[in-house]
Amino acid sequence: MTTTTSTVPPTTVVQTTTTSSTSTTTSSTSTTTTVAQTTTTVPIPPTVTPEQATAFATNPEVLATVTAEQATEIFDALDVDTLTDDQLVELVAAVQDAPPTVRAAFEEEIDIFSGATDTYVPLGSTVPVSTRRALIVITTISAVAAVAVRRK
Repeated sequence: MTTTTSTVPPTTVVQTTTTSSTSTTTSSTSTTTTVAQTTTTVPIPPTVTPEQATAFATNPEVLATVTAEQATEIFDALDVDTLTDDQLVELVAAVQDAPPTVRAAFEEEIDIFSGATDTYVPLGSTVPVSTRRALIVITTISAVAAVAVRRK
């Protein structure tokens, strides 16, 4: 694992504003401090094994730094059917907080409606996959029932 550290030195900005009129003087001072940031970059190999894909996909720090292409490689190599329940929980949690490009790659490469990632909330949605799947089933049954009633 390669670690790259970027440190931004603390800075202080002092801004003084003075407004004068015949009897009033106002002065204000503001201070801004920038906190040092550390980023971790994990090199993604050209060919990702299922074991590596599991380690990468369940690590939120990795998913926060990979490109869309790397995310696609990771999720393409990931075998969701072999993951434990704990690994699936870690996967959903890591992907849920990932950048939109990584989430889009996840949704393209993984069948999110297979039942393994039921707690995942897809891009552009406010409900988890399990709720969406239930809504789709209810809508389909309602439509079929309506057609069956009209034919009688």
